[in-house]
Amino acid sequence: MLSRRNFASVSFSLLALLGGCDRPASTPTLPPAESSTSIPAERASLPNAAPRAVAAPSAKPLSAGDALRTLEGLGNAEEQARTAAQMASSMSVEQVRVWIGELINAPPSASRDALLLAALQKLAETSPSEALQMAMSLEPATSEKIARKVAEVWAKSDHQAVYLRAMSLPQGPMRDQLQAVAVRFWSEQNPAEAFQAMAELPYGDGGVLIWMAARKLSQQNMEQAFQMLDLIQDPQVWDTAAGRVFETFALKDPKGATEMLLDQTDANVGVPLGYALGGYFASNSVPEGMAILNQIGNDRVADHFIHGMIHRLNKKDMTPLMENLASLENTTHRQILAEGVARDLSKVNPDGATAWIPNIADEEARARAYQGVGQGYAERDSQATEQWLQTLPPGKDRRYAIFGYATQNAAINPQQSANWALQIPEQDIRERLLRTVLSSWRWRNQEQAQSWAASAGYSHLMLQRPTN
Repeated sequence: MLSRRNFASVSFSLLALLGGCDRPASTPTLPPAESSTSIPAERASLPNAAPRAVAAPSAKPLSAGDALRTLEGLGNAEEQARTAAQMASSMSVEQVRVWIGELINAPPSASRDALLLAALQKLAETSPSEALQMAMSLEPATSEKIARKVAEVWAKSDHQAVYLRAMSLPQGPMRDQLQAVAVRFWSEQNPAEAFQAMAELPYGDGGVLIWMAARKLSQQNMEQAFQMLDLIQDPQVWDTAAGRVFETFALKDPKGATEMLLDQTDANVGVPLGYALGGYFASNSVPEGMAILNQIGNDRVADHFIHGMIHRLNKKDMTPLMENLASLENTTHRQILAEGVARDLSKVNPDGATAWIPNIADEEARARAYQGVGQGYAERDSQATEQWLQTLPPGKDRRYAIFGYATQNAAINPQQSANWALQIPEQDIRERLLRTVLSSWRWRNQEQAQSWAASAGYSHLMLQRPTN
């Protein structure tokens, strides 16, 4: 039986993909054509006479100010970036350094940032450490974006140098950005080495980036990827890596992955594997996925299988999940699926979600679907959600929809949610909603929450735990 710590014995077959390319035929070398340029008689009469050098007129280098004015006259950011790159590519390294010195002191603007990025990328081709240091010295609003792009130039030739530079920085966004760039290029060039390095890190100190190496390694050598999971000590890092490995496993061998899932007794393994298979069957055969879901005995694994299905289709067509909801035998699974589908569908198509949920036969699943619409619709348009809630008849479905709205909108605009809750005529629903809103609000700003509750006469709800 597989466990989170023992994957070395996994065996399976992979299809080897072999490819080649044709070498272009050599092109015969043509003899040089005779020059039609006449040679002066005094030059032609001299033995071994060298051609007279003609000095080209010297062109004055384009100044940073002129370049900025050129960019400001262009129509959009893409055109500015392309033109800036062309300008920088024609400059010498010393001219680029002059530009950078002038641009660093120029007022921030889109055209200035485009030109500065192009100049620093040019400098990074020959002096990457210097270019990166200059990028990191910029104002915070600009430095992270430009430093990341400069680091990408460096990482193409020396990802380990970028990684070491990143690890020398204090914890923060800049370190995270540069570390991610280094690991991305490292994973492309040597995924096993990158995997091993990330496996030794805590999740919050770069270990999360192991997903890049895990994905690439599992695509190249699944057996090695399974074996290297045993190197990981941090459970969160393990879950992250296993998720990517299982995603590839499900794509390459869905039958073998399904057998592993149904034989699995370790939920820590079943969770990422279930999520990966849920995504696979959502894309390939929802009815088959529902049949497998009915065989999963662990609720936590089943929950992740369901969310894998929903996540795969949340920006596509949810119809297959909606049509197959009733085929789920477990009532809890039906409720989870109904709520998740309704929530994600209402973010993009609230009319479609509200038209579907009244047709759900299972009363509990229908109520959870109303709750999902309350959440998803509020994220899209809170005012439209409030108007929709007013149209619902009294009853369980309306209560769940209101609670879904409250949990979502309270995190975004607690005062608006609290003021709206005062309009709810049913006292039990009104107070349940206010408890939810005030509970969320006090974590963000306890003074404001207490002030509003006191003025509205609901201070007694501040200490009560919200219930559904």
